[in-house]
Amino acid sequence: MKPKNSKERRNSFLKFILIFILTVGTIVTAVFFDFQIADKENEVLKEQAILVREELKFQAEFANRMERVSLMIDSLTAPGAQVSFDNAEIGSRLSELQSSIPRKDSTANYELYDKIIKTFVKLQKSQNRLIDVREVEEQIKEFEIQLKDCDEEVADLERDLQVALRN
Repeated sequence: MKPKNSKERRNSFLKFILIFILTVGTIVTAVFFDFQIADKENEVLKEQAILVREELKFQAEFANRMERVSLMIDSLTAPGAQVSFDNAEIGSRLSELQSSIPRKDSTANYELYDKIIKTFVKLQKSQNRLIDVREVEEQIKEFEIQLKDCDEEVADLERDLQVALRN
């Protein structure tokens, strides 16, 4: 005995198998790509983490070197400081810092580091102007003392002249 709808059953079974294979294939493909994307994402995140670590390391080194330069700039106004030697040393340290800034860095960070260095150059120039102003103040005080001495000498000479004219 053969069933009357065997052809329909076979077609339905083949359609079921086809849909089953397509569904399983889609699920397997989705799972495969899900793991592939996660692996690629992990690689990208690892690269970014390495870049962030390098940036943090550079920032720490940059901050330490800037602290040393800051101390050198502060020592310019100390009594007995060798200003020309210290200025040359500060200039060389600042140029080393300028050249150590990574160019591949994002432009915002490069500009930040560059502006910090330019600010320290301005601070160095301001300290030098302060030293010059202090020297000028000392000269003014010396000139005021000399002027006072000259005024006293002129007063003495006028007194002597008047005494001489009376006689």
